[in-house]
Amino acid sequence: MSALKVLCIIILIAFVANGSEFGFCNAPDECTVDSRGCIAENHFTKKRYILYDVNPAEGFNLRRDVYIRIAVFLRKLIERDKEFQWQLVLPPWGNLYHWRSRNIGFQERLPWGTFFDITSLQLYIPVIEMYEFLKEYSCGNREVQLDRLYILQNDEEMFKTGKFEDKNELVDCDHNSLRYHKLKQHMYTGPFWGYSNVTARDVKCLKFHGMARDLSQNLMPTQYRSVMFHRMEIALHDEYGSKEYWRARRSMRYNPELYDIAEDYRKTFLNSTNENDNTERPADWTKEKVYCDYYYFLYYSNDKL
Repeated sequence: MSALKVLCIIILIAFVANGSEFGFCNAPDECTVDSRGCIAENHFTKKRYILYDVNPAEGFNLRRDVYIRIAVFLRKLIERDKEFQWQLVLPPWGNLYHWRSRNIGFQERLPWGTFFDITSLQLYIPVIEMYEFLKEYSCGNREVQLDRLYILQNDEEMFKTGKFEDKNELVDCDHNSLRYHKLKQHMYTGPFWGYSNVTARDVKCLKFHGMARDLSQNLMPTQYRSVMFHRMEIALHDEYGSKEYWRARRSMRYNPELYDIAEDYRKTFLNSTNENDNTERPADWTKEKVYCDYYYFLYYSNDKL
């Protein structure tokens, strides 16, 4: 063995043995400062974050549907991959083309808790609000940099030929139409739901056609802690109409305050209540039971007689 190889091995051993001197701290899953002033930046954490967004023109219902797609995808991923702790970061609501009221206050960066019961969502998959992610991921720093951003694109050739097949291919981005711009090396800025302190280290354009689960190969959790998919509506349902599809959808209970408003309206203007209409259900959607709709049965039977 040459003297040069021996020297390289010695240097490598010294580097590993004294890794903390190069900025690595043994403080998994938390942000701390040790006695040497070494900031732990979650180098050893097993937490992995998936973020997503959709075409800005899409409305409330489509965004709900996209959530179901990625929720089922993440549920199956968690069942397969026990090494990492996967979490879905909920993209804030705001500035939808359908929302044009100007007399109801601020309508940007609205958390999902404004509309949905977060505890109910968490009974299906681990989810966190964006503001929680910013605090947890940044270790107290103001700036947050995502490791990789994928911009999903349709394959226009498939629409021309009518021949559709699965595709997951990195392609060159058209920077003239790209909504994310390179500020400097390893730093891209963009919409990011209106957060000016959020950037991406790397941006890739992905020509994609297939199920949401096909995106698992792009996560690369040994390299990236955070991965974002833009234009997530391009990915199709893994199991549309299946048991998992309906479990994800049933988990999307609305904010309890919205139910209170709806029930008050029903009672005041429609003389309708859950008790009188036999529409009561448990607070926990996982406790719901399948039952035959007696009223539908009567209607259907009478219609056939």
